Amino acid sequence: MALQESWNTDEDAVGSVEPTVWRCQTFLAGSNYSIEEIKWLVYREFTPGTVTVSIRATDEITGKPTGGDLTVDTKNGNNFTENVNGTWRGVQFSSPYELTGGVTYAIVARSADVRVFWHQDTTGPVYTDGKSGYSSDGGNTWTMTDSTTNLFETYGTAVAGDIVLEGTIAGTAALSGTLSSISTLTGTIAASAVLSGNILFTNVLHKSNIHTVKRLVAVGNNEVWYEDV
Repeated sequence: MALQESWNTDEDAVGSVEPTVWRCQTFLAGSNYSIEEIKWLVYREFTPGTVTVSIRATDEITGKPTGGDLTVDTKNGNNFTENVNGTWRGVQFSSPYELTGGVTYAIVARSADVRVFWHQDTTGPVYTDGKSGYSSDGGNTWTMTDSTTNLFETYGTAVAGDIVLEGTIAGTAALSGTLSSISTLTGTIAASAVLSGNILFTNVLHKSNIHTVKRLVAVGNNEVWYEDV
C-alpha cells in the first residue's frame, strides 16, 4: 500500500462535519489502484460519535458526489483529538475498491452527532484535480468549490490498468509475441498478415473490432490457390 493522491499542506481553515452537514473532497485517480485507506486532518468538538467516511463516484458534468458508497468505513469520533491543530486520522476500508485511472471520485464524510472539523486550504494554490463541497441536507444536494481543498491523502495498491491503448494497430507484416494491456484497449487491431502469440488483458477489452486477415492456401495440379478470408 502506497500514497496515491494527496493535498496535505497549507491548512488555514476548517469545515464542520455533522449529521446533516456532510463534507466531501473529490480527487482524480492518477492510475488504477485499489483504495484501502484515506487520511484526513481533523479534530472534534463535543462528542461526534460514529464518523462515517466513504468513497463515491462523481457526476461527470457537475463534479458532485453521486450514487451510493463504493466503499465505506466508520470511526469513533469521540477518540479524535480536541486540539484545534488536528491530527491525521486514518480510515481503513475493510472492502477496498478498485479505482480507475483518469476518473474522479469523492471522499464523503459525515458524523452521528456534533462535531468534527476537517482542516482546509483556502488560500491557494489549492488542489487542481478536485473540488471540495458540502451538503446541508444529508448528502442529497451538494455545493462545490474549487477554491478550497479539504486536506486528504489516499492510499492503495496498484492494480492492472496503467496503459490505455486507443485507435488502430495495423500490422502489414507480422505481429508476434505478447501484447499486454493492463487497462483499456479500444479501436481496431488490424493485421494484414500474421497475428501470433498472446494478447493479454487484465482489465477491460472495449469494443471495437479485432480483425485478422487470414489466407487460405490450397495446392494441387502444380498450382497454388489462395484466398484472403
